[in-house]
Amino acid sequence: MQSFPYAPSVFGILQAHARLHPHEAAVISPRGAISYRDLCQHIDRVTRHLSSFELPAGSRVVISATNGYYRWMLYVALARLGMVSVVSPMLDLAKPVAVVTDQPGTSGSFREILIKDSWMSAAADALPPFQEPRHPADDHCTIVLSSGTTGTPKLAPFSYAQVNERIRATIVSYSVSNSTRMLATVGMSTIGGLILPLAAWYSGGAVILAPAEDAGFMRFRPTIMFVSTAQLGGFAKSLGPDRTPIQPPTIFVAGSVLPRQVNLGARLRFGAAIMMVYGSTEVGTVTLAPAAHTDAMPALTGYVMPHAEVEIVDPQGKPVPHGTVGEVRVRTPGQVELYLDDPKTSAATFHDGWFHPGDMGVLGRKGDLSIVGRVNELMNFSGVKLAPHAVEEALGNIHGVSDLAVFSLSGPQGERPCIAVVPTSGMFGQDELAAKFQKAYPLLPKVTVFQVARIPRNDMGKVMRSQLALEATSGGGDRAPTVH
Repeated sequence: MQSFPYAPSVFGILQAHARLHPHEAAVISPRGAISYRDLCQHIDRVTRHLSSFELPAGSRVVISATNGYYRWMLYVALARLGMVSVVSPMLDLAKPVAVVTDQPGTSGSFREILIKDSWMSAAADALPPFQEPRHPADDHCTIVLSSGTTGTPKLAPFSYAQVNERIRATIVSYSVSNSTRMLATVGMSTIGGLILPLAAWYSGGAVILAPAEDAGFMRFRPTIMFVSTAQLGGFAKSLGPDRTPIQPPTIFVAGSVLPRQVNLGARLRFGAAIMMVYGSTEVGTVTLAPAAHTDAMPALTGYVMPHAEVEIVDPQGKPVPHGTVGEVRVRTPGQVELYLDDPKTSAATFHDGWFHPGDMGVLGRKGDLSIVGRVNELMNFSGVKLAPHAVEEALGNIHGVSDLAVFSLSGPQGERPCIAVVPTSGMFGQDELAAKFQKAYPLLPKVTVFQVARIPRNDMGKVMRSQLALEATSGGGDRAPTVH
């Protein structure tokens, strides 16, 4: 692929659409639609205000606004200014030069810049105009926190060229077009929540900025949704037992293995257009597959996309035959090459041009990939190895339980299975849960049940099992654990 010294700018793409179809909707929200022309005007005014603060080029700036429209204008404006944007509440990890927010007094010891509605008013036109420079393609423009399950998120830096390569791959993989109405419910702090809306704008489509706590967002008629596994089940339930959208969107679900019950329930509500996504912050989308394909292939994670390369390797890093379980390694155009401020983890994760996501999997001859568990999460009970998500799937629905997660703890007798449970109001059936576990795994040690207020998850809904284990060993939980 030919490389260029400068990458196309987001604002330049938006300006092109504003010239070609100025009155088409670029943003759809509960407050109304915003045209491409108005979006570009607002971004230009926000850029002028930010420029007046004279932050050094290349500065790391955290976007901490609660207003979704503010966040997008700030993202594009910072890219124009040659700043490195970070959408994250973890200020101590990001170490920004400044924090731009709409909530005064929330930036701690970091320099705070307060964005207001007046930044978008005509008064901003009196500020000096901003002439956008051409930024070298290899310069960093944004940092995304990787969706790690270890409880220690890492800073993944993206260059202008890498962002554009991700957008290009997304447009092709997700069939994004100028008729797309994109709704990403996972937020800009995740790579999917950042890249998919940008792909919609690059294609001349519209981005929906609406709360996704219930099914009310359906009135905005999204054509593509990008959601986490944890969110999908809630959306399906919020529609009610008898409501099915006339024109359901294509829903891409990512973040963790899609449980069978959530899969079936979502398809009953939204139809068959539910696609499973496997990928990561570091490499983007690696596989896609219709959720309905798991009816015939229960273990299927997805089919490897044309732009991605996947290999399954043994502990020595040598590829294993098709159908053999091993460690997954991936490489894609536009992949991240390191973590900032973490050379040790970078060296262990990125080497020989491959990214190692820490997953165990099986690759079939037709490019079908099945993820069987995490390298560091496989539980070993006297030689019986199990993936936590497989145990969760076997347990299914338990009366009086709103959420649960499986993990293990090490002791003098080896590993022992544990289940963290978030009960609904009143008592839940601990005996039912223990009996279901013992029936599914009769040869395993007795299970320990912890009651907790919530299951810790990252921004993509993945269970942070190491944090659960830490809380369990430190006496966390709402009640004393029960051994069955």
